[in-house]
Amino acid sequence: MNTKTVISSIALALTMSAGAFAMHHEDGERGRGDGKRLEKMAQQLDLNDEQKSQVAQIMKAQGEKRKAMMEAHKAQRDAMQADMRSQLSGVLTPEQMQKLDNMREERDERREEKMEKWKEKREKHKERY
Repeated sequence: MNTKTVISSIALALTMSAGAFAMHHEDGERGRGDGKRLEKMAQQLDLNDEQKSQVAQIMKAQGEKRKAMMEAHKAQRDAMQADMRSQLSGVLTPEQMQKLDNMREERDERREEKMEKWKEKREKHKERY
């Protein structure tokens, strides 16, 4: 395999793993809709106050578990990326490593732009409904 193919493959793998994680979760972002979800569930299932309280506790506990799981996943992913970077530094020249870093920065900037557009679109949607 030539160097361009290796770098492209690595960049693609990093983009897919990091991109999926970044788009799926942001700190605190997930929990804002839990109140609305609980209210909708309570209304549709005709929950009494005790049930509503118990469901809220369950949802909170699951949210905390989900957050811990995502943090563990992020730590594992970061460790894998650091390991891969370490291995690559033994294969690529310093110039190639710099180019790889630049590619990563450009990818991160594009991802941020997409996230901002997505957030704006989501806020407009929320305003309508």
